[in-house]
Amino acid sequence: MKQFYLSLCFFLFLSALYSQSSPENRAFFAKLDSIQGYKNLSILNGIAYREDFRTINEKHPYFNGREFQSASLVYDHEEFYNILLRYDIYQDKLIATIKRSGDEVFIIELISELVDSFNIGEHKFEKLGSTESGKTPGFYEVLYEYDCLKIYKKDRTKPLDKRDRSVVYYEFEKLSTEYFLSTSKGFFEPSLSNLKDQYPGYKDQLNEFFRSNRSQRRSNYEIFLRDLGKLVEEFECSTTKNLN
Repeated sequence: MKQFYLSLCFFLFLSALYSQSSPENRAFFAKLDSIQGYKNLSILNGIAYREDFRTINEKHPYFNGREFQSASLVYDHEEFYNILLRYDIYQDKLIATIKRSGDEVFIIELISELVDSFNIGEHKFEKLGSTESGKTPGFYEVLYEYDCLKIYKKDRTKPLDKRDRSVVYYEFEKLSTEYFLSTSKGFFEPSLSNLKDQYPGYKDQLNEFFRSNRSQRRSNYEIFLRDLGKLVEEFECSTTKNLN
């Protein structure tokens, strides 16, 4: 009975929200409302999103700032645009906000399993499962994308609890940034040893590239990866063509 009333309240909430939202938001929520059978609710992890960690400064867990940003996403294999999103790096959650007429704002957490990908500004993220990556499943940023491979980036943070008189809050600091190559050979870190294992016929070219780009690797690793990706693409596309 409790579940019935919860579902009924959610239906009324969604109907009111749908009637007064923008066309893009109406399409988005119509899609959400059409999803059935996921623990008996269309939007899960709670109807409303609640922050688990209180933050009071810029050391927060959100990508590109705590403000919601205009974004696009692929949700249950359908594309949506002009949706206000915020990505929580620490909890790997995607949060959407919808404004009704007036000042009412509803904040919901999207069902992660149904988010295929999303774009915030020029940054594209894809949902990878453990079978695809061999790593922890979640959202990975597509740093560079080539014809035959992709380079992914994954930031990880950790919370530190703080006290200001009687107030408890959290500050987040970066724990690590990880990078991965995704090719026909698998999903692996772009180290020289890994690359020579995957492309044994190109050891000389790889040794020379790492040797001649040593300073770039230290000063701007992502630019180093961009150029490395171009080189590895030649190996990968050549290997793929030979297989075909």
